[in-house]
Formats: sequence, C-alpha cells, structure tokens
Amino acid sequence: MVAAQMNESIVCGYSMGGRVALHLAMLAPAKVQGLVAIGATAGLRSENERSERRQRDEQLAVQIRQQGVSAFLDDWLAQPLFANLKNTHRDQRQTNTSEGLARSLELCGTGTQHPLWDQLPQLSMPVLLLSGADDEKFTQLAYEMAETIGDNASVAVIAGAGHSVQLEQPKKTAIAITDWQTRCGL
Repeated sequence: MVAAQMNESIVCGYSMGGRVALHLAMLAPAKVQGLVAIGATAGLRSENERSERRQRDEQLAVQIRQQGVSAFLDDWLAQPLFANLKNTHRDQRQTNTSEGLARSLELCGTGTQHPLWDQLPQLSMPVLLLSGADDEKFTQLAYEMAETIGDNASVAVIAGAGHSVQLEQPKKTAIAITDWQTRCGL
C-alpha cells in the first residue's frame, strides 16, 4: 500500500476545524506552508475547564443521540454565537448523523483536545487568526494566540460578522485571506 504524499499546503480550519488545523501544524510543520484559523482557540488551559467541558459534551452527545440531528440544530443554531448567521445551511447540516455528531464531540471536543497554548511559539509558518468583530470571545482569543505565536502571526477581524465569519461575510473573509497570502508571499 502506498501512502499519499502531502506537499506543503495552506491549511484552513473553522472553529473545531481550526483546532484540528493547529494540531496538524504542530504535528507536521514541514507540510504546512501557512495556517488560517477561523474562530478557533488553542484549547482550554486548565484540566478543570477541560473536565467540565468534556462532561457537558458527553451530556450533549447523549442528547443528540436521543433527540436527533434536527432538534440538536434547533438548539445549536439558537445560540447567540450564531445570531448573525442568516443562512444556516441547515439542509447541509441536516445530512449529519446523530452518531457522527455525538462522536465528534466525544473525540474532538474542546475538552478532549490537548491545549496548545504552550506550543504556539513553535509555529514558524505564517499564521492568520481570523474572527468576526461581533464574536468578542474568539476575537480576544485570536489576539492572545497571535501574541503567543509571535511576529509570524496576524489577526484579521471582519466587521458585520460573528462566529461564522466565513458564512456571514464570505467576500470580506476571502479578501482577508488573499491579502494575508499576498503579504506573506504564499
């Protein structure tokens, strides 16, 4: 069996995917030419926070399995985090399975993933941390992460968007990423 070769890439991830992208950049830095993390965090800093989050995620996983995807989406998309999201892409989200969503929480939730705050200074590739201006929590986290990473990190905050900035302001998000790529020579 021949394993696929991954050339240097610009890796981009949103929210949980942003955490996964950070982990990839840490595990295989030679393969990551640039990193874009949208609405992401380097993880929960304390074991107590991670333990509490794992418990909440486990409860949510049980609820998803019992009530199904539609009920989960009703609750999930009603959060203030998604208040600016006009098109929820519900039809696409509805294609998820209860088991898949539950397992995602159990295996990749914020409480399960190892925090990367202490490792952020090891990132040597250009990093763009992107957030929506109305998402105060993740905008603050973006600035904290950039400060921890160093001079190779930059922050772009998009006006008129919350947590799902790439869905709420897709053109502004694309411009921010393209401008960053140009500045970094990627």
